[in-house]
Amino acid sequence: MSGSPPMLSPRGRQRRDQILRKATKEFAERGYHATAISHILDGLNIARGTFYQ
Repeated sequence: MSGSPPMLSPRGRQRRDQILRKATKEFAERGYHATAISHILDGLNIARGTFYQ
């Protein structure tokens, strides 16, 4: 297994950026420890399994 991250498609990069923006917003509002994955995924139409992948 390589130490470098896998190559993402343009859509994959866009989705990752969308998740990171939402996570940043939730962390700012709720705090790191009070934020659940469900808070981040709400409204993004991403399944939990897809998020972990």
